[in-house]
Parts: sequence; C-alpha cells; structure tokens
Amino acid sequence: MSKKIFLVIVAFLSAIIGLWVWTFVAPSNSISIGGSASVDPLMQRLTNNYKKNNKTKFSYSSTGSGSGIKNVKNGVYKAGFISKAVPSTDNTFEEYNLINDNLEFFLNEQQTDKTQDGYYNYIVESRESKSNDKENMHYVTFARDSIVFIYNIKGLNFEPFVQKLEFAIASPKVLEGHQDETLPKLDSQAIEILKRIYENESPNTLCTWQELAYILAGEDETLKAKAANVSTKRIIPYTTTPGSGTRSSFQTITNNQVTPGMASHAYNSNGAIFSQINYSAGSFGYLSMNYAINTRDYKKFSNLKTVIINKDGVEYNIADINQNNWENYPLYRPFIGLFKSSYQELELKTITNFMYWMSNSKDVEDIYEHEYLIKVLNAQPIKQNENVLLNEKN
Repeated sequence: MSKKIFLVIVAFLSAIIGLWVWTFVAPSNSISIGGSASVDPLMQRLTNNYKKNNKTKFSYSSTGSGSGIKNVKNGVYKAGFISKAVPSTDNTFEEYNLINDNLEFFLNEQQTDKTQDGYYNYIVESRESKSNDKENMHYVTFARDSIVFIYNIKGLNFEPFVQKLEFAIASPKVLEGHQDETLPKLDSQAIEILKRIYENESPNTLCTWQELAYILAGEDETLKAKAANVSTKRIIPYTTTPGSGTRSSFQTITNNQVTPGMASHAYNSNGAIFSQINYSAGSFGYLSMNYAINTRDYKKFSNLKTVIINKDGVEYNIADINQNNWENYPLYRPFIGLFKSSYQELELKTITNFMYWMSNSKDVEDIYEHEYLIKVLNAQPIKQNENVLLNEKN
C-alpha cells in the first residue's frame, strides 16, 4: 500500500470517528419524556404538532406507567405520563411534596394569572415557599380515557345475550386527598362476572360462554332455553400486563376485587389486545376507546361486540352505530403528566410551557378528539414560538 493511499484511509477513518464522537457529545434539542403505552398515540401527535411551531423537540418513550413514574423520579424523563390515578395510599411519592396543579392552579380562582408565564411563575413560587426539604412533584390531569370491554362472538350462538351482557356503574370512588378525581367502579354483579372470567389459574377452569349465558338468563325460561344452544367454548380472557396503567385502572373500576389469574393472556398494549380479540373467537378483554370504537365498523369487525355500560338508567353501547354518546361514557381513567420543579430556569420553563400547551391550548382540541379522549381543562389562547431550548444561551 502506498503512503498516499494510507494517508487517505487514515483521513477517512478520522472523519468517521470524529463524526461518531460528535454525535454523542453534541448538544441535543430533544427532551426525553415517557411512560404509559396508552398515552403514546396522543403524545406522538402532540409532540409532532408542538415541534412544528416551537424550537424544542420532545421524544416520547412508551415504557409503561410504572416506568413513567420511576424515570421522572430519577431524572431519565423530564416529564412522566401515567394512565391511572396518582397513588395516594402507598409510599410511591413519600419523598416528594405531591402537588395537584389542577386544584392548585388551573381550577383555583385565587390564581389570577392563568397564562403560560403565570403557570411557570406559580411553579417557581411553590418551590420557593415550600416548608420542608422535600422536592416538589407536580402533576396535571389532562385527559379522560374510557375503559371498554369487548368480546368476539364468532360461532358461539351468543347473539340472544349481547343485549343482556350489561355492567352497571355503582358509586364513584373518591381517592383520599384527591377529591377532584372521582373514579367510577362497577357494581357487585358485574364484578362477580368478571371474577368468573378472569380469576382462573388453569385453562381447564375458565368460564364457558354457555355458563355466562345461563348467568345472564337468570330465571327467564325463554332465555334459559336459548342458553342451552350457546357454545360450551371457554371464554379466553385478555388483560394488560401487571404494572401498566390500564391494568391498574381495571383493578380500580373493579374495586380491587378482580385479579387476573395465570389463565389470562397478558399483553402490554391496547393494540395487541384488540388484534388478539379480533382474531380469537370466544375471547374477552378491555381496552381504550380509540381501539374499541372500531367495533362500529360492522364490515371489518362484525364478530366484535362491546359490553353495555349502564349508569343511572342510561345505556352506553360503543358497538352500536346508532349511539353517539361516547363523550359521556361513564367508565374511565385519567391521563396524568408529572414533573419535578427542581430544574434550572431554562429546563423548567421548557417543561412547564409544554405541559401548559398540551393541556390547555386550543390547538390540541382536534388531536384529543381524534384519539377519542375527553380533554379535562378548558382551552386557553397561547402564542406560538414561546418555548426555549434546554441548551439555548442567554
């Protein structure tokens, strides 16, 4: 090899290595946030929209609600997102001053400056006025997501019982210290049916569709006769993985009385569960509204039905194309964002600007509706290009 060729190769390799090193040491404008897989579809749309009009890019990692809490506490995420109520009865946040910004800022009439800058100033003032050595952890409830039970009736002869499979809402569950977050729960009859479906350690003990039909028939002799013709195929239960926000919300709406057994099939996303139920005759599960709404497409999903939810005599059947009341669907869980207030000015302002925008801006209303979510906070007019970079120089 000639000396000239050798020098060319060395120069080329040096350029490659230099580029590789620069990639790792160069400042990045991407801010890491993450958590609930259920929140992911919304966050992908929100962060993409935000990036168009602001200098800062937020990168959302779908790692689950549990990881959302853990990673915001240890600083991996600047903001964490969960699809369940903020734990108030355990020690999850015992080392923090846990502050509900819905109550303390957005819905607090004593807070006169409800602008984006006003929100940042409130966060700073809360940090400076705290009376202990604990760090402040703020959280914003920004959306409500529905929990819908769906099932596949292909080949079961279960049609006479579709209108009979109905779960009633009991009284709301008020979380201690979080009176603004009243979560619904199912009545005892619904819970007993779900226990029979889910609490099985062996596939051999799973409830059959015929058994469920007899339960729904009660003392009605006509329905009993029809129940005799329902398939003896076992109900295949699907659930989300332990630690997920959806699983936690499922346990909340069943008043912590239903624990899926080993015979249940666990998946880590709503999309995976919807696909499995769609392709598995006799399956049963629960998922978010943005997937359950597909049951209205009779041409593609004619075998999929949804459990009717009854609240105060009003029935909600998501699979019924003649109903248009999904906005008032009474079985739901919150979407919540959390962040610490201990960051320096530029970092903290970047985080608070984004949290304020995604929960309040009029620009996001169509995004929430597209994902079949109920936006919790009233929209406020917000100027564009107000955000700052984490590494922007003064």
